[in-house]
Amino acid sequence: MLNIICLVDSPMDLALVIPNISPGNDSRLRTHILSAFYSSNGIIFEGEWVFDKEATGDLLYRDGSRYTGQVSAGKPHGRGRETNKFNDVYDGSFIHGVREGEGVESLASGDVYEGNFVSNKRNGYGILRLDSGERY
Repeated sequence: MLNIICLVDSPMDLALVIPNISPGNDSRLRTHILSAFYSSNGIIFEGEWVFDKEATGDLLYRDGSRYTGQVSAGKPHGRGRETNKFNDVYDGSFIHGVREGEGVESLASGDVYEGNFVSNKRNGYGILRLDSGERY
């Protein structure tokens, strides 16, 4: 395995940053890259990326938010865990950077929602447990 650290807009841009290296002509790069960092939009990615497939790792945002899980095209995609700057946590499904499907949202206040999400919003069946003990 080959470790590479560079600043790029997307994983495929590695071929532009490092001359003569692409998934097709270097067998060491066909499989994995560790520690690829994206910085043009203030997001840092740390993790493992397989060419032409999704990545698994951490996205660190400028505002202090963090995402750990599956990544595609530099965005959360698949299962993952997102913690925002207020220490609210979402653990669940993402599609192209958007909360979609089943998930659990645990707020720093102690309130917890477990259920379905559509376009980053609670939607459909779910259970809201307030810190006070009330359930809805």
